[in-house]
Order: sequence, then C-alpha cells, then structure tokens
Amino acid sequence: MIDHLQSAALKELTEARKSMRERGLKVYENRKTKLGVEVGFLCRGYHHKLSMLWGLIEAEIEQKSFSYLGLNIEEKVALK
Repeated sequence: MIDHLQSAALKELTEARKSMRERGLKVYENRKTKLGVEVGFLCRGYHHKLSMLWGLIEAEIEQKSFSYLGLNIEEKVALK
C-alpha cells in the first residue's frame, strides 16, 4: 500500500514539475516555519509568495492519500 502511495505521489509530482516548467514558473525559495510552509516563486518576471498552514497541508495529504487508494474521504469515520 505504501509503495502504491509513493508511486502515485511521485507521478503527480513529476507532472506538476513538468507543468510548472512549461508555464515558466520557478520556485526560488522554500522555507518551513512553525506555522507552515512559505514559498517564493517567479512567474512571468514577477516575484510572488505563497504560504500554507500545516493544518491545510495535512488535510491535503490525507485527501490525496485517500484518492490514490481509491477511497472516499467522507467514509473516513467508518475506517476507524
């Protein structure tokens, strides 16, 4: 199961990086803080910043994991 999750995540990451390259997006700064992750990136010559809180990151990871396994996250309670 873990191998399947890793393969699915790596495939999506590869596709995302390819898409970013095609669109001219370049990440030049990536910092982990107590509150979350802060990213600086370049898009069409303009500098931008993006911040994500740890709670949102955890929720996204959980949702993606369920999706990769073909499970419905709404049925999460039934799995406990």
